[in-house]
Amino acid sequence: MCKRRWRLSRFAHANFDASQRIRNSLPFRLSDFILIETAKRRAMPMNRRRVHQLILIAGIFGLSVFMGSIAHAASVSFQMAFTGHVDCYRPIQISNVPISGSGTGSLNSDGTASADVTETAFIFSSNLHFDARLGRATPAPGGTVQVRVAGPHRLLLIWNLPNNQMVLDVAVNGNSCTARIENKLKPGKTEYTLFDGTGYHYCGRPTTEGASCQVH
Repeated sequence: MCKRRWRLSRFAHANFDASQRIRNSLPFRLSDFILIETAKRRAMPMNRRRVHQLILIAGIFGLSVFMGSIAHAASVSFQMAFTGHVDCYRPIQISNVPISGSGTGSLNSDGTASADVTETAFIFSSNLHFDARLGRATPAPGGTVQVRVAGPHRLLLIWNLPNNQMVLDVAVNGNSCTARIENKLKPGKTEYTLFDGTGYHYCGRPTTEGASCQVH
């Protein structure tokens, strides 16, 4: 009987202690849970705003990189060169006068283009600057120069001399390009004008020996 009472009292005491622990711990855990949930709810709008800001910044950065790559791809730079010879009659008669030229330029998809070409006849050189943005012929040694954009991949650099035009035809195709020289007489003219940097020579039709172009 005594053992049974002792066991019952011990069991009751254990239940009392457990209930006390539960009662004592329950407010702490509830309050802790409430504080955590409140903090999460308060932090949620801030986190969302932060995420939205990061997404916006990443989008702007990606767009700038994309536009920069487009701009880079839309502008093509090239280097060209040509050689030839011509027979001249006046003011002095001379055969196989060497002529050559070289230069660099750029062709843009927005219709603008520019180039700088050095043309050499005899031992004298003429520096020619071509700029399509000006939209008209501009003064140059011996005459004028102008640029015609003949398409998204083709450029005509024209040197206007008194009797003729020297046309440098540049065509760009991806990572390669070609160059071709053409000399055109003006209506009513029979001799080609050659400018050596100091004066004019009147010659036959110039012969092109070679022309090259490369994209860089």
